[in-house]
Amino acid sequence: MQQVKSEQAPRFGWLRTLGAWALVPGLGVPITKVVENYYNVSFFSPVVSGMLSAVSEVGGWLGRSLSVPMWALVGILISALLIAGAVYWMVSDADARLSALATELSTAKAKLDELLNPKIVTLTESQQAVLSAIAFEENNDDGSYISSLPTLVGLQKLVVDSALDVLIKNSMVDIYQSGFGAKVGLAAAGREYVLHPDSPVNWVTKYHD
Repeated sequence: MQQVKSEQAPRFGWLRTLGAWALVPGLGVPITKVVENYYNVSFFSPVVSGMLSAVSEVGGWLGRSLSVPMWALVGILISALLIAGAVYWMVSDADARLSALATELSTAKAKLDELLNPKIVTLTESQQAVLSAIAFEENNDDGSYISSLPTLVGLQKLVVDSALDVLIKNSMVDIYQSGFGAKVGLAAAGREYVLHPDSPVNWVTKYHD
């Protein structure tokens, strides 16, 4: 009996397989309807259809074939290149103008800072000695004869003349003529230098004969 059953199993196995394949689609239809009704999937159908329709219309519009003469295409290309070149030139010109303006502002700021905070001219010891001698004599209303400066400061005439060249170049002294020879006196820049609190020759203002 066991052997008969085992022989009949392969014989009727294909019937069970065929029945399963037929049953699944039959059950799938009602299950699908239940899920659609439960989750209200049909609500999204018009939206999806509308989106697909819009995409289709855009694709059709982009896919249209246009009959445009070659000269028109060339003209459009040249116009686009000219417009791009003009925009690039305007941007470059504006950048150059801004850079120049920034440089001018920086220069003006540096000059303003220099006017508000004037720097003391750097002088050598010999130049300071000559300037202090001139300031000392002027402070005593005597004035300084150029010929007497070497003896007055204890320096060689060549060194004194070199110091005078620097002082004259920096507009710190003026040379003028008197009845007994050329004299030298302080100019505005020289007085400002001597009277500056940080000046190395400021000591001159503390002495008076």
